[in-house]
Amino acid sequence: MIELPTALIKSLTSLGLLESEAKVYAALVILKSAGIKELLEFLDISKPQIYERLKMLKDKGLIILTNPRPITYQAISPNIALEMLVERTYAAKNDAVKQFHDLENNDLVDKSTQPLWFIYGDPSFEFKIRDMITNAKESIYCVTSEKNLNYIKMVLNKSIETQLIIISDNKELQNELEQGYNTKNVTITVIHKAEMKNLECTKDIIDDDELEIANIMDIDNHFILVVDNTQALFIPPLRSDSVNAISIENKIMVKVFMHNLKKEPFGLTIP
Repeated sequence: MIELPTALIKSLTSLGLLESEAKVYAALVILKSAGIKELLEFLDISKPQIYERLKMLKDKGLIILTNPRPITYQAISPNIALEMLVERTYAAKNDAVKQFHDLENNDLVDKSTQPLWFIYGDPSFEFKIRDMITNAKESIYCVTSEKNLNYIKMVLNKSIETQLIIISDNKELQNELEQGYNTKNVTITVIHKAEMKNLECTKDIIDDDELEIANIMDIDNHFILVVDNTQALFIPPLRSDSVNAISIENKIMVKVFMHNLKKEPFGLTIP
């Protein structure tokens, strides 16, 4: 019996296979061609389960029956199999999006009872950020630390009105971005970290004089994204083992949020 790589099985299950399906498929890839006896010797899976998983993999087109007696199967190329799994996952995602859209349009729930904001945990807010940037059509307002350079590049790839404020001590960053991207519709402002710290405005919030601002705040976590003035996402600059994001999709609340950004939220001065 051989132990298959845990990372490989996890990747296959992420693409929609059951763990036992992933193990049977991986075993067939390694063995090139195998029957029930070989798979039983190779895997810690019962005989009935192997029969069932072989049938499921065959129905999905991931393996081929090469000999009916004795029953022998062969795995199709992993490159092809992975493409098939990705395509099925993408198709399922599109179908689910359509179904959710239909549900939302059916007015099953009173719109007035819906929340004004949503909470996203790490890493789900990363998908939300990418979705917001990808679907932005009119404008983008983004405040971020340099550690989110991947999102910064996504913003710069959009040919729409964009205001980008980057918190960084890299003096060459603004020039590098302006030289490397088409920034015709983009206003870039780079702010040094020291400029973002305003201890005076936290005195009314923090009662303990001995508590230093550095103990509760982490500028690198700071992230604000507003698209088309209809959606906003905010990650506060707080030091935490688990980072959460607040998403606002109510137009009036987004306007209030943008208005208050011009003040000094969380001890930070936003241009």
